[in-house]
Amino acid sequence: MAGEGEESMSSDLQEYKPGNELLVVDCTKGWRELTSIEYPGIVEDEDKAMETMGGIDTICKAISDGHRLDVRVRPESFYSKPAHGKPRRTCSLAIKIRRVKMAAGSEDKGEVVYGYTAELMGLINTEYKFNGMFDFQVIPPGLSTVQHKGKTIPYDPMVSMTELMDESCFNKDVPLFLPPLFFSKSDKPFQFVYKSDSLKPQPSNTLQSRSRRPGQSRLKRPNFTHSITFTEKEVPDGPHPDLPASNHPKLRILRQLFEEKPVCSRIAIQAKLKLSSSSLRTLLPQVSYYFTSGPWKKLWVKFGYDPRANPSNKIYQSIDYRVPRSLEFALVAPSSTYRKLLRPLGAGHAAIESDLKPALSEEESVKIAEEKMKEGPDEDLGESAYIFNPQVYPSQRQLLYMLCDIKEETIQSYIHSNDGKEDSCNEVTGWCEPGSYDKIRKRLTELILGKAKGEGHDVDVNPSAVEPQQSTVDTADEIEP
Repeated sequence: MAGEGEESMSSDLQEYKPGNELLVVDCTKGWRELTSIEYPGIVEDEDKAMETMGGIDTICKAISDGHRLDVRVRPESFYSKPAHGKPRRTCSLAIKIRRVKMAAGSEDKGEVVYGYTAELMGLINTEYKFNGMFDFQVIPPGLSTVQHKGKTIPYDPMVSMTELMDESCFNKDVPLFLPPLFFSKSDKPFQFVYKSDSLKPQPSNTLQSRSRRPGQSRLKRPNFTHSITFTEKEVPDGPHPDLPASNHPKLRILRQLFEEKPVCSRIAIQAKLKLSSSSLRTLLPQVSYYFTSGPWKKLWVKFGYDPRANPSNKIYQSIDYRVPRSLEFALVAPSSTYRKLLRPLGAGHAAIESDLKPALSEEESVKIAEEKMKEGPDEDLGESAYIFNPQVYPSQRQLLYMLCDIKEETIQSYIHSNDGKEDSCNEVTGWCEPGSYDKIRKRLTELILGKAKGEGHDVDVNPSAVEPQQSTVDTADEIEP
């Protein structure tokens, strides 16, 4: 039987020529499960290589327990820093290939010809790889890698670990050798540049700095919007130079709206033009800039127009108002943010990993916004969303009104009480009389409370119900331009 196998193998080898793809694998020696160790070096002596890993007993125990293997290039040195290899599951074959010298034929003209044999050793189901670096090594000074074998310098002659240090500790004649207690935290190389905040992305010169405001959970979107504070003197006279042009059919109507009324609120524009929020984020920066503080806070102003220059612009000032909690039952409908929180998650809305998408760049964000322009408004907003009418309950608990949109005689008298006497425009009440905003908020609460009592609602009248309620929490839609 052995002779027949050898003859078959010999005939196969004779048919093989260098460059041919034919290679016979011998699978007659059984099947074994093996563990592969990719040694981080060139192995010339297998015994010494296993000695650097602690010997055959240490290797077998690490494999059976699933622990890592340590390779020490100087296993006899106390100061040798090991490289670590962790086990991982794999599925591969171990094949042993031999090169066999063949008898030269007549056609080979006496040249040496080699054949190859392949033998299947088994299945590799676990492998050890040393992907980390060997790190720096610490060697006692004055001793070469050969001379210091087996020699150590203990810590006790340098510093006593059981007593408090005194002056005598510094007078001892000891070698100047103090190895680190810990080496690198990671044994895998990674990129690091020794510069201050070098890996922190720098804001673009063409975009406004994306800073996080107090009370805001995320950064501002890079939408090329001109935003100014009340203290800034100059006002923008045109759109951002990097803002892409838009051909939206309602852009002309939006320009005409700002010609008639140079200061507008986002929610009023959305209600009048029936546009979605994504469309407004692209259209509003084309024709207006945004106030982030002061009496025109959260309002959009026509390019080149400064409401701080003329007292007549007091009617365009904004006031934020919060309906008292005791009157929440009177709201026409919950706010859009509250409705989103109450919206049930069905099978089509389940948050799964495959639905999560990476963050978009500025160009991609603008492109997606342009594609959504054809969509209708997010919700059907009525006049109660931005106009206060004593005969209609507010549409949500937190509201932003422009003073000209509050249709009530007493409140209008508060607004115009100092007409012709305006001295300066301050950051709190603008051109209005100091304290007028508190009066307006108090009057709004009284009107809502009176309407509720007139319809037979049992509402407790307490001092806190008519105190001015200024909104202190801004929704994301109102914070974002």
